Amino acid sequence: MFRLKIVCFALVWAFVASVGSCLLGQPRDQARLAVDVVYLKNQRQLRGFVLNHGIDELQIAVSKSWLEKDDRDAYLKAVEFAKQSAAIAKLTLKERLQKLLDTDAQAGGQPVARNGAFNFFLGKELERIDAELENPEDEPYQFVILKIKPATLSRVNIASDQNRKLAVWSWHERLADIETRKPSSLVDELKNKKVDPTLGPPDLSDRFYPTEEGDEQWTVRLAIVSHGLDKPIEFQGSGDVMLLVDSKDQQPDLSSLMGQLMQSQMNSLLEELTGTGKKASRKTLEESDWIKSAISKAEKRKASYFRATNVRTDVLAGTSTVETAFLVQQSTGKWTIAWRAAAVQNMADQKQEAIRRILDDPQVQAIQGQFETAGIDGVSLDKGIRAGAATMVAQKLANSEFQEYMDRYLKSLSQPPVLLPTKK
Repeated sequence: MFRLKIVCFALVWAFVASVGSCLLGQPRDQARLAVDVVYLKNQRQLRGFVLNHGIDELQIAVSKSWLEKDDRDAYLKAVEFAKQSAAIAKLTLKERLQKLLDTDAQAGGQPVARNGAFNFFLGKELERIDAELENPEDEPYQFVILKIKPATLSRVNIASDQNRKLAVWSWHERLADIETRKPSSLVDELKNKKVDPTLGPPDLSDRFYPTEEGDEQWTVRLAIVSHGLDKPIEFQGSGDVMLLVDSKDQQPDLSSLMGQLMQSQMNSLLEELTGTGKKASRKTLEESDWIKSAISKAEKRKASYFRATNVRTDVLAGTSTVETAFLVQQSTGKWTIAWRAAAVQNMADQKQEAIRRILDDPQVQAIQGQFETAGIDGVSLDKGIRAGAATMVAQKLANSEFQEYMDRYLKSLSQPPVLLPTKK
């Protein structure tokens, strides 16, 4: 399963899921601490949550309370720098909003290809930024982000996924001394507070100072807002066939799905009998045919962003997979995969409730007669129905993940930060 790749502290579980592939060094001290530890060559340690470990720098979020105890001078410098960066970020955002709204006004006083919700959101954000710039306050932010150059690093120890999630819950509940306590101690205190640390971690994006974003990040952020409040653009399909769909009806075409399933069954059996099956080459998401197809269709429509969803059934494995991604075109013409996820469901594990919903679907009822006419047996039909149920459940899970992603960015144009995929 693909994991979410957007690395920002607001999407903490995305970090937990993807961190193994983007951070250097092997996990150590996993049982001793719930936090990540960055060791510097000057013998210092930084304890917190590593956000990104790229070629040019490492970014780690550390709590202000820990940093103040560990190194008072570093704390004062980090907080002052965070305040200055926040002020610059707000000024930059104000300029971008004014430019965007002025462009609309120059076109005749009405928003260009945007609806009232989109324009209202921009206007309210401009009012908020103006108010914050006129009356600056030291908001009680909980974290600062420290940027470390690779030349100063000794090693990086990443806590286990379970412990990182535990640390996030502990920060959310503002427990004391999270960076020095054993995981078992944190678990006990959270349980006493009636908090289940095994649940998906909460959103902590509002506990960070705003940071200035580059043009590429702003392009992604604006695309998210446009998709959510103005004009959603959705492609869906199977294989390399991608079609523009109504975003309000993101259910798979069951008649097409079950037809593909039967064809897949026949092909698999023939390949197994004749030994002609070819081992599929592994492709990255960027190289996949369905992503290329969606990009091609988007460019023909002159769309600069879209969400694409691909449905895949594997008869031999008995699984249905729904992959989905949100792509944004940069000013250079290059497409950025800003977000991605996948959901896999086993056909055999589908509950009777999901199967009944499939059987009640008019598409399936129409298909049943066609299957009987074609001489397709009940076992094959049952597999098709279970494939449909598995696909619909996977689709629902994927849609839920995407909605959570969108919701975080529709609260504010300042938070959470947009961090682009790590460059290799």
